[in-house]
Amino acid sequence: MQFIGGLDVFGFEQVAGANAGAIGPKAVCEVDGVVFWQGVNDFYYFDGAVRRIPRSDDIKRFVFDSLTLEQRAKCHAVPITQFGEIWFFYPTSTEITSYVKFN
Repeated sequence: MQFIGGLDVFGFEQVAGANAGAIGPKAVCEVDGVVFWQGVNDFYYFDGAVRRIPRSDDIKRFVFDSLTLEQRAKCHAVPITQFGEIWFFYPTSTEITSYVKFN
């Protein structure tokens, strides 16, 4: 979002890929000014630019092949700052049954 003035006041420009949006409203967390989230088909962070979490290829097929898409709004991210981790919880049935963590 950028201030442009006039009647519209703000303009929007998509800076990340179409699938980089959060998979659910609680699938995002912030740690020390860096925002982490579970996207539609990958894991991301923003530190001034949108980037894929390092080595996400190692886990993303495991997560997204078992995730129940109809329940994706239940996905959420939790920072465990004392261990430098982000935990991503996701449903593989009607409820959350699994998680992966990023360190």
